[in-house]
Amino acid sequence: MTAMAMPPPPKPKPQRQQQAQAEQQVQEQLRQQQAQERAQARQQEQAQAEQQARARAREQARAREQARQQQAQERAQARQQARARARQQARAREQARQQQAQERAQARQQARDWAQARRQPKSDGADGGRGGDANASGGGGFISGDGVGLSALMDQLLGNDTGRPLAEAGPACARVVEALGAPEAGQSFLAGVFWWLFTHSEAYKYSKKSLRASRRARPIVVSHAEGTRFDLLLLDPRRRRRMAALPLERVQSFRRLSFSDLHLRRLDNLIRRSRLDRSLESDTLAESAQELAASSRFGVAIVNAPREVPTCALSPAVPLQSASKDSVATLGSFLINVDEATFDTCLATTANHALRRRSRTLTIDGVALEVVRRHNRSDSCLVRVHRSLLDGRQQKGLAGPLHSTPSLYSDATFDGAASGVKRTRITGFDIAIVDPQPDEMCRVYTDADTASGDSGAALIGENDFIVGFAWRRSGYGASVQFSSWVWAEQVYLAHRLS
Repeated sequence: MTAMAMPPPPKPKPQRQQQAQAEQQVQEQLRQQQAQERAQARQQEQAQAEQQARARAREQARAREQARQQQAQERAQARQQARARARQQARAREQARQQQAQERAQARQQARDWAQARRQPKSDGADGGRGGDANASGGGGFISGDGVGLSALMDQLLGNDTGRPLAEAGPACARVVEALGAPEAGQSFLAGVFWWLFTHSEAYKYSKKSLRASRRARPIVVSHAEGTRFDLLLLDPRRRRRMAALPLERVQSFRRLSFSDLHLRRLDNLIRRSRLDRSLESDTLAESAQELAASSRFGVAIVNAPREVPTCALSPAVPLQSASKDSVATLGSFLINVDEATFDTCLATTANHALRRRSRTLTIDGVALEVVRRHNRSDSCLVRVHRSLLDGRQQKGLAGPLHSTPSLYSDATFDGAASGVKRTRITGFDIAIVDPQPDEMCRVYTDADTASGDSGAALIGENDFIVGFAWRRSGYGASVQFSSWVWAEQVYLAHRLS
């Protein structure tokens, strides 16, 4: 048998190879240790980041909670203020409703009295059965007796539904109201511009023709429906028919007003007079009129113009007295720094119609009257008085004449020689106030609160501006009752006063 060959025994590894393996093991251990250290560092960084994130989250949560609490407080305060305003408005509406109900009841009673008087046979007197009232105008419909104010009249003719704020008609209207600074003043300004452009349109000619208005019909802007609507009233002295009204929705050419460059230039003049040239442009006013024509509800009414009798800004008032010591007029505004040549006298305005041809017999505080200048068109004159009249009297109207349209349905005060200190309400103004002309008298209208002897008294409106000077009031038996005031700015311009 052959013997199997055995494998040779393994050769021992060299010493270098053993050392290399040992070094590799050491390096592997170092790598593992470094990896563990990096993992621990990452874990520590993550833990710190999580702690910081949790801290930030807690701070943000606290900030959000504080903001929510503050917003909740502000909402609660706003709700309280809104409820308070709502209560005030509700009280004001209730008072207005009660007042309107009283006026409607008076109007119904007057209508019944008028109908009963018509059914009675005519007397043989000089008045021909008309009650013998020399001031009654007639021709104005079914209202008689004491009559109604302009606002109540427009409520009867065009309704007393609350109107939509004019500022909501479009962005141009909103910019105009924002430039004026007060919603009431902004609405009156918008209404004045709109109706002025309307009176220069074909739609106005159509409206006058439909209402059978004469050329002498005087357009005035009247606020009614608790001061939320602004419509046009034509006071026509030649009208003998019943009063009438025309909603402008029936006028086909109303929805788009057209105007020329001349109209834009006059609107620029209005903006300068109102000191709004830094915040408004004529194009904005024209665009606001287009927005109102497209979205708002307007109407035109006509009534026989009642006969007006003379009512003929210091407080107490300074009367202009006749030889029999009767008060025939009131001094309006006092101009202290106009005439620098004199130091003990000053100039004052009063009504020209009160002087007539008897100026030599009139006195002021016992001193003979000295007339400096007259202006028939504005029914005004300047007289010279002693400065001692200013002693002990309150000085009002220091803001000077109002250059913009007056805020309709707003309160105003005057101090007349006959009426004393009295509060009234502005209800309308001539459309000519938007663009006054030297040969045309501009008037403001209030409730019929003036009396004989108040002519020339200054009407003080919002922000201590002089709105007008007492001129006339409708006859005491007229169907429509109002007091009219000469536009103060026109008087100042007529006499070149600063």
